[in-house]
Amino acid sequence: MSWPTDAVGCLNRERLQAGDADVAVWVFRADLYKALAKLNSEFPLALHDVGMTFTRSDFQSVLFNPCKDGLLRVLMGAGGKARPLLDRIFLEGAECVRHINQLVAKDMTIEEVRAALADRAG
Repeated sequence: MSWPTDAVGCLNRERLQAGDADVAVWVFRADLYKALAKLNSEFPLALHDVGMTFTRSDFQSVLFNPCKDGLLRVLMGAGGKARPLLDRIFLEGAECVRHINQLVAKDMTIEEVRAALADRAG
């Protein structure tokens, strides 16, 4: 999940209320999975979101930061107001799972990458 944030990385509530949230597949290097596992041991990922800070412009160096709450869990307890956004999140999540083999670890030519990015841009 990628929640809408403002310029300093705080949740942008207006954009969230407008339905602005993204479901995406993230693939990390093995050492980053180890960092996430360590974080999970102190801040269970079922209860807490994780902030990501990219320390280089090529997005290859990432720091994970635990958040106080898990917004998805909060939304699930919010009642009917959040239902349309939750429905869309769960549908997009199911699509990611259904197509995971097409999204991850696939050798592609430059032309295939450009076509895939163009499709994703809508």
